[in-house]
Amino acid sequence: MINNTKISSIIIICLLGGLIFLAQETYDNAIKYEKAYTKSVDRNDDVVANVINSFFSSAKKQDNSLEKEELKNLKQTAEYSMYSFVALLALSLLTYFLFTKIIFIIYLHLSSLIALVYGVITPVFFIFVHKNFALGGDITLEFDSNSIISSIEKLLEQKKEKDNFPIKIT
Repeated sequence: MINNTKISSIIIICLLGGLIFLAQETYDNAIKYEKAYTKSVDRNDDVVANVINSFFSSAKKQDNSLEKEELKNLKQTAEYSMYSFVALLALSLLTYFLFTKIIFIIYLHLSSLIALVYGVITPVFFIFVHKNFALGGDITLEFDSNSIISSIEKLLEQKKEKDNFPIKIT
C-alpha cells in the first residue's frame, strides 16, 4: 500500500487525466460518426432520385461503398475508444489495493463523476430507418441520434406541446 500522499496524488491525477482523455476521445468520435451518418442520410433525402441515379450510374454505387466504409471505420473507432475508457475505468478499481481507503474513495467518486458527465452528453441512442431497394441498394430513410440529455429535452418538448394542445384527449 502506498502511504506517500505525493506519489498517490500523482498516480490519481494521471489516472483521472487518462479517463478524461479517453472520455473526450469517445465523445469526439461519437460526434464525428453522428455527423458523418447525418450527412450520408441528407444525401439520401430524395429516395426516388437516388434510386434512378444509382440505376443509370455505376459511379454512384462506388461512392456509396466508400462512404459506407468510412462510416464503418468511424463506428469502429468510436467503439474502440469507448472500450478503452471502460477498460481503464475497470482497471482503475485495482487501485483499491494500492491506496488508503480515503484516497481510493475520493478517486472512485471523481472517476464516477467523469463517467456520469460524459455518459449523459455523449450520443448513445442511434435510430436507423432504412430500406434495401433492388436498384439502389440499402438506403437510410431516417436517422436520429440522441444523448440522454437530448432525449430528456425532446420528452419535455413533447409534454409542452401536449399541454398546449387546445383539445384534451382523455
